[in-house]
Formats: sequence, C-alpha cells, structure tokens
Amino acid sequence: MPLTNYLGWYLTIFVFLFLFSLYRARRQAAVAPRLSSFYWAQPAVLFFVMALTYQTDYLADANVVLTDATGATWRSADLHETAAIVSLFTMVFVAVTCLLILARRERTRVVAG
Repeated sequence: MPLTNYLGWYLTIFVFLFLFSLYRARRQAAVAPRLSSFYWAQPAVLFFVMALTYQTDYLADANVVLTDATGATWRSADLHETAAIVSLFTMVFVAVTCLLILARRERTRVVAG
C-alpha cells in the first residue's frame, strides 16, 4: 500500500469528524446523565487486556520461519516482538492514560464532594 492511500484515509476521517464536531457544536446539547467512573473504566481495561495479547504472543508462541508471497523469509518472533512494542507505545499508553485521568477525576470529585 502506498503512503498516499493512508494519508487519504486520514484526511477523509479528519474531514468527516471535523464536520460532525461543527454540527454538534451548533446543536443544543441535551442533558446527559452523569455516569460513574466504573462505566468509563471498562473500555480502557478492555483495551489494556487486548494489548496484553501481543505481549503474551511474543512470550508464548514458538519461533518459526515464515515465507511471504515474494519469497522473503521472516521469523515469527520478530513479528510478534514488533507487535508487542507497538502495542506498548500505543494501546497500553492510551489505556493507562485513560485510567489515570479517571482516577484523577474521581479523586477531585471525592475532595470536592
């Protein structure tokens, strides 16, 4: 896949979300019920658990040699290692950040309430 394909999709998603946010900003906001921190923590915990599958794949799977369609050979451990590193800096980072924000919000609510 060429890089321009990815950039085109990023631009498409950005434009769609930007237009949607403008639409939502101009609408009268309905009063939504306040949901507990436990409600918001569930997706972050699920995202964290999903990220841990990459680390367990790296630690548990056997190292085999894989051959792609062009004849190039790859070691499965290298692929699992790359996926584990990427998940640490993306999925785990986002999940932990969300949980820290929720913990801080809960702490300020307890102090203020």
